[in-house]
Amino acid sequence: MKKIRNYIGLVLMGTIVLTSCNDYLNIPPQGEDLSEVSLSHPDSFERVLMGIYDVAANSFNGRVQFFGELLGPNMARPNKNDDLTEVFIRRTNFFNGTINSWFTDMNRIVYRANFMADYYEGVDFEAGQLERIKAEADFLKALTLFNQLQLFAQPYGYTSDNSHLGIAIRETATADPVARRTVKECYDYILGLLEGALPNLPDNGEAQYAGKNACRALLAKMYMQMSNYTKAAELASEIIESGEYSLGTNVNRFGSSLNEEVIFGFVSTGSVDNRGSSFIDNYRQDSKQPTLSFSQEVYDMVNDTNDRRADLFTVQNAGTANQVYVTTKHDEDFQSVPIFHLTDIMLLRAECYALLSSNLDKAIADVNAVKARAYKSDVSLSSGASATEVLTEARKERRIEMLGEGDWLFQLKRRGAEGENLTIRDADWNCPGMVLQFPVSERSQIFEMNPEGGCN
Repeated sequence: MKKIRNYIGLVLMGTIVLTSCNDYLNIPPQGEDLSEVSLSHPDSFERVLMGIYDVAANSFNGRVQFFGELLGPNMARPNKNDDLTEVFIRRTNFFNGTINSWFTDMNRIVYRANFMADYYEGVDFEAGQLERIKAEADFLKALTLFNQLQLFAQPYGYTSDNSHLGIAIRETATADPVARRTVKECYDYILGLLEGALPNLPDNGEAQYAGKNACRALLAKMYMQMSNYTKAAELASEIIESGEYSLGTNVNRFGSSLNEEVIFGFVSTGSVDNRGSSFIDNYRQDSKQPTLSFSQEVYDMVNDTNDRRADLFTVQNAGTANQVYVTTKHDEDFQSVPIFHLTDIMLLRAECYALLSSNLDKAIADVNAVKARAYKSDVSLSSGASATEVLTEARKERRIEMLGEGDWLFQLKRRGAEGENLTIRDADWNCPGMVLQFPVSERSQIFEMNPEGGCN
């Protein structure tokens, strides 16, 4: 396995060219002709699997994350980018090029996973190799579909039986038109992929490859969105109590490598292999006014002299009409990208336990661990803190910790679906513009597009 992984690592740097598969790996799903692709040896499947990792890394390079941020309450209006401004004002249409480009890349992940599945039979794999390859491909496919579902459909619970429309799911290697499934059907399918993959994924090692805890993390986040707090907390506990991860001391988890708290992420090896390119391109502020900046509300929330995270935010053009609130998190030439990390999972478990009014000692410990890293003096919860106090603090710390990671919108939409009377940046949590419009490539007689017209 070590030999294969070392070999595959080169693919993630874009240095391996696939014989016969090269054209396939660079063509969008629409109109692909794979008739000359040869998948007859285990190594060819390993190569295509790493091609899936490669596209996933380029899809989760900040694009998935900034779509969630722009729809939510954390951001200011983008600077000089019409596509992102459309997202911010919640009036996306099917000609939005930034959405279309990202959506095409996400579909490549699904297409490649499906394509491999057509050729497994008859290949002489090593013991357990086929099961692992299938499990990793299914994990990446599930990660892709869940993120599409969150951005293009109203949340779980929007209708009582979740019969509202979700996304189209292609189970075979085709670009033919496919109708959207209900959100319930989408959740059932994605959960099935993950639950089938879990026993066949490797035990947890290198965070740039899917392992059992990465799968548990995605399952936990899905169950939380379903308001199944018992199941979400169980999965989170398995990760936390594995002892594989630690919070460390750095309040910025973005860096040139994945740090000790990262459960799964994408690794950059240099500026020509920059998996955090969209974070850097849109947030970096040390040489220019960035495209993306934060609201004054967010800056006021983090601007606490007792909070080490305040150093990750600053004011640019202070006192002028162009004053903006920006982050220093991405002031680097290249960055690796954490997707699942211990901070997220600890705060997820704390919120679940608070909502369940159970295991409050563990919930308090989770929140206090995050606080101990963040604050210069002790602001920990008392050992007798109530469930309400734990919930308030867990949510506050989550919003601050994950600013820019595209998380907070979906927490609010979940709560709205549970019955809270919520507005998100002056709009109802469930207004039509709170989801993205699908690209024109999806439009067909059997595919129903999202309504357009924004939120006001």
